[in-house]
Amino acid sequence: MSILKHAVVVAAVASAASAAFVSAANAKTYDLSNDSTFNSASVSIIDDNDGTDTTITKTLNPNYDGTRDIYSLVVQSGNMKFTNGGKLNVIQQVVLSGGSLDASNTDIVMPLLFMNNIQNSATPTYTTATFGNLRITAGAATQNVILKADNLYIDRQVVTSFDTVETKNLYVGLNGSDNFGDPTFSYGSANFKNLKAENAVFTSQFGLAEVRGVITNYDGDLVKNLSVGQYSYVFLGLDPNILSEGNYITEAYYRFGWLTDDPVRDGMGYKSVLYIYDPSGIKVQNGGGITVDGNVVAPNVEANTVTIGDYSAIILSKELSDNALVSGNNQPAISFADGVTGTVKYSANSRIILDSTSIRAGSSYNIFGKHYAVPINGYRGALIVESLNGNFKAYLPPSGYGTGDNNYNTIE
Repeated sequence: MSILKHAVVVAAVASAASAAFVSAANAKTYDLSNDSTFNSASVSIIDDNDGTDTTITKTLNPNYDGTRDIYSLVVQSGNMKFTNGGKLNVIQQVVLSGGSLDASNTDIVMPLLFMNNIQNSATPTYTTATFGNLRITAGAATQNVILKADNLYIDRQVVTSFDTVETKNLYVGLNGSDNFGDPTFSYGSANFKNLKAENAVFTSQFGLAEVRGVITNYDGDLVKNLSVGQYSYVFLGLDPNILSEGNYITEAYYRFGWLTDDPVRDGMGYKSVLYIYDPSGIKVQNGGGITVDGNVVAPNVEANTVTIGDYSAIILSKELSDNALVSGNNQPAISFADGVTGTVKYSANSRIILDSTSIRAGSSYNIFGKHYAVPINGYRGALIVESLNGNFKAYLPPSGYGTGDNNYNTIE
């Protein structure tokens, strides 16, 4: 959704919300515990648009723990703050077009979230919107806004585009959306320009809508815990200026195969994929890990471990593959924290794929740096690393625990 559309939505909501304004002119306080104020779902919480602060309290009953149904929540200018948390079910949307929002310790469910800190400046500044638990069930777009949340839930079929998100836990696709009558309808896409998350989960289920994730900057390429589950395709480090996100993913599908619940039957594809585009690679923070496993809805992540499930794949871009050449930059595509020897776990049909058709026989690639390679699920062989067209294969031999050597993958 374009910036212009953001502005149109803001204007429309402000107009609609004013008809349901719950307080007298110039009032700055809403009391969530007051039944006479929140007496219907047509009520909106909206500021005065004059730069003054708006406060949401629980004055009559500080222990009030019920959920209020409201039409919309709108911040146009000034600062809006929840002083004692609160639970909201927003019928229409939450909009921020200026000022800031502090909804700490809240539980808010909304179909639509639009936040654009509108400014006439070549170097716009960021504002902040803070939430406790936030669930988005239909769509979202933010610009020049740092969205902070303890837990951020994005439903399976939702299309979202975020500027900057900081959260403890991100769950994309874990929940289905009641806003779509058909649970298999289309797909969900969560795009992040900047993401900082202690735990990030992208997942769906076969037979339901597919989940796609695009993260341009993942906390400076430092990954804490990333889980890519069933029927999910996640891109890390993808520069949206190179190709549009949709075209790039579609193009990748045609090269590597679509996501499928049965790659053997279809003769191609994987159950889940993590594509690492960034030429500098990624680094797993100490205690963090990555799991790509399309056999599980929400796969677990183990500390200092990269796990690739059966018929699941990690794909390295051509630029990243070139930088991992031992005869070139010898840069690990996926590295672990300094001083940490990580573990790589894999099954018989796990794959590392180099997105290149120009690999030469005899080339060696530094995929993981220093690590232990451990086959799982009864498999005893090596992790297969192959080129895009499958003409060249390398084998990362199982090194077991206690070795921790730099195992380079040599193309045969």
